Amino acid sequence: MINSPLYQHQQETVDFLKRTPRAFVTSTPGCGKTRSTLQSIVDRQDSAVIICPKSIMQAAWGNDIEKFFSGISYAVLDRKKYNKSHEYIDELFSHQFVIINPEAAKLVLQHKQKLRHGTLVIDEFTSIKNKDAQRSKHIEKLAQEFNHRILLSGTPIANSITDIWHPAYVLDGGQRLGANFFSFRNSVCQPVERGKYQKFVEWQDIPEAHDVVGDLLRDITIRHELE
Repeated sequence: MINSPLYQHQQETVDFLKRTPRAFVTSTPGCGKTRSTLQSIVDRQDSAVIICPKSIMQAAWGNDIEKFFSGISYAVLDRKKYNKSHEYIDELFSHQFVIINPEAAKLVLQHKQKLRHGTLVIDEFTSIKNKDAQRSKHIEKLAQEFNHRILLSGTPIANSITDIWHPAYVLDGGQRLGANFFSFRNSVCQPVERGKYQKFVEWQDIPEAHDVVGDLLRDITIRHELE
């Protein structure tokens, strides 16, 4: 375990998460989003289910728990063990931090009655930007089981402003960006006809869209940039 103190921007993130039950953390890579998120949960004496890409389940989240939080129990989902024994889910949920990949949200949802965790963390939340994808639908349903929800990404809007709608909906149920995707798209994008015979429509962000959406989400968003 390393007892290095938090940097000022990391402590600001911890304090923000402790007073904001549902929050976006969009700090750029290298700012310590993982450690700050874990610290905020530990400070609240809470537990969490963490959803992240398979490649960083242990490399980022598991390693940071071991590095900074001695004595805190965690488990990384092992699908092979689950497939061999359904009793494995009881052991999995006994840990303070449970780390799964997005495709496993359906599995956890099937055993939601056994959940004793108060926080849901979704790392790299751009993975649920497509509201129609099966994993997005499963994670949306799973999120309803948690009072505290934290969504992380250093690149929250890589393409269109519409990428943020479904993550925001998972976070606050449509309170800030509305509960209907198409109404949101109509308000922040404009249709442009494409193709030889103008048969295709491409939705392009209107110039002021990012500023408008940023203002709507400002109270639940914290961002620091690595310099």
